[in-house]
Amino acid sequence: MKKKLLNVAIYTLLGWSMLSAGYLALPLEYQEMLPQMNWLTAVVSGGSTFLLGSGGLALQRLLHKSSKDYTDKYIELGQEFLTLKKEYGDLGIKVNELESTNKELLKLLKIDLQSKLDNPMLTDKARALIEGAIYEKE
Repeated sequence: MKKKLLNVAIYTLLGWSMLSAGYLALPLEYQEMLPQMNWLTAVVSGGSTFLLGSGGLALQRLLHKSSKDYTDKYIELGQEFLTLKKEYGDLGIKVNELESTNKELLKLLKIDLQSKLDNPMLTDKARALIEGAIYEKE
């Protein structure tokens, strides 16, 4: 609503400045047909409305540019969020893979240690250490 009101005001001001310029471009015979308007009124009102209208256009352009900049920043922020979310999901999958691999490695180490217990050349101290490592974790 505010933008529409601003547009109406800007284009009304610029329209009046064009009418004033048009009045000044008329031949003198036609200018005399409009007694409520003279060249001083046309110059002053046309010039001032032109300045106000062009200032309004500059303001409108500035507002549009800042709005576009904010929109671009929000889009960029959203894309970064989606990228981080995807990377976080990928990280969760990799953590699950590492946990399953770690469990498999521990299982294989237990099997290896249990197979070493069957070795008759194993000293009692080494046998106690292996049994402590195997049964402590269970």
